[in-house]
Amino acid sequence: MNNMVYIRDGYLEVIKADHFSVNGMFVDFGPITKKEINFRKGDVIYLFSDGFKDQFGGDRIKSIRQKIL
Repeated sequence: MNNMVYIRDGYLEVIKADHFSVNGMFVDFGPITKKEINFRKGDVIYLFSDGFKDQFGGDRIKSIRQKIL
């Protein structure tokens, strides 16, 4: 669900993510978009996880995201 970001020659490029999870908990959301990128030496790649904001806990067992919003 999170975009991939990379920097090439000082420019930020964003590769849009599909809007569903690929963690295997759900059977069929439809096809996953295949994206191919020819990276070059010097490219910097950033991948993001939603793991922290989706953690549950506290006295009301809410996710961090629900507590902030």
